[in-house]
Amino acid sequence: DRASGASRIGHSPPGGGCVAERGPPRVYRRLDLTIAWAWSVSLRSVLRDPGGFGAVDVHRLDSMGDQMMDTNPPPIPLNALSVETLGVNAQGPVLRLRRAGGDLVLRWLETPDALLPLVEILGRSRHPALVLPCRMGIDARGKAWMARPFCEGATLQDVRPVADDPRWHDLIRQWLEALDALHAGGWLHRDVKAANLLVGPSGAKLFDLDLAAPAAGAMASAGTRRWLAPEVLSGQAPDARSDLFGLGVAVVRALLGNGSNRYTEQFPTRDFWSASALDPMALPAALRSLLQALVERDPKARPVSAMAALALLPGGQPADGTLSPPPLLGRSESLLELARSRVSRGQSLVIVTDDPCDQEAALPVLACAAALEQHRLVLVEE
Repeated sequence: DRASGASRIGHSPPGGGCVAERGPPRVYRRLDLTIAWAWSVSLRSVLRDPGGFGAVDVHRLDSMGDQMMDTNPPPIPLNALSVETLGVNAQGPVLRLRRAGGDLVLRWLETPDALLPLVEILGRSRHPALVLPCRMGIDARGKAWMARPFCEGATLQDVRPVADDPRWHDLIRQWLEALDALHAGGWLHRDVKAANLLVGPSGAKLFDLDLAAPAAGAMASAGTRRWLAPEVLSGQAPDARSDLFGLGVAVVRALLGNGSNRYTEQFPTRDFWSASALDPMALPAALRSLLQALVERDPKARPVSAMAALALLPGGQPADGTLSPPPLLGRSESLLELARSRVSRGQSLVIVTDDPCDQEAALPVLACAAALEQHRLVLVEE
């Protein structure tokens, strides 16, 4: 009820159950799309905590949009206890939203169409080390945005574990498994570099899928120069081995240093070791064979896949669940089209599921559908 400033639209009576408040449901008249989650048990509350993780406070969205449109900073499309600026890119600030249910990293995208690749990846790839978006939408200015979980730790660009750090084996394994999950879904990262490889208390993370593209038909003109594979620099189409080259370069530099300042002038005319003036024999013996293979100038000399690269690590086997299918395997695109069709006709969409994983996997897909149809998504959850 905007007049009263209230955003709560339901309450839990003693003994459980869900009872709507009396009076006309004004809030629903302003909603473009409502998603209701029906579990195998009865709903006990509706928007119990509108400011909590996963719930969108419509009143705040509208009021912030009215006050902050076309101003600096931009309107924040999600509730937060506090906001911290992590950096700035071409589309605007990159923000850390501190939230009771878990912090998020929020950034804006060039167009709503930039959400589509993220939806496809969500339906094809899943691994604990692969950081995927969990919220998407359009703000009060009409700008598309996405949010991912905030991960504690530091990137290889900021922190470099010493060569004898016992974590190296597990870090590299997790990055390879994350790449394998992405590649198995038919996608390439295309920007594997130190700034996108995180070392945290819970292990390794690979993030920033802005330049991700389907493996079939991916173009060469993407990535960051100092981490690009030689075939990409020469104009050839990238493949999984191009991502592996970027990972190898990032790990080698973390272990041995950045090397020659003239690297970009000399590579790929010269091989990686000559251009960088780094010594492969200075690498830890347990990692040397793998890292030398990853940075081979000829892609045919590199491992053909992340799993083939993993076999060069001591132990050589992926952890259990590396190739486990994502909750929406094969269904994200069809769910997106269904949701867009319902939204365009002004219809509601009710999803019934017994698996909590389906909720987190489907939410960004549904948010993308709303965004592409220039509508808002409002989540009503238990």
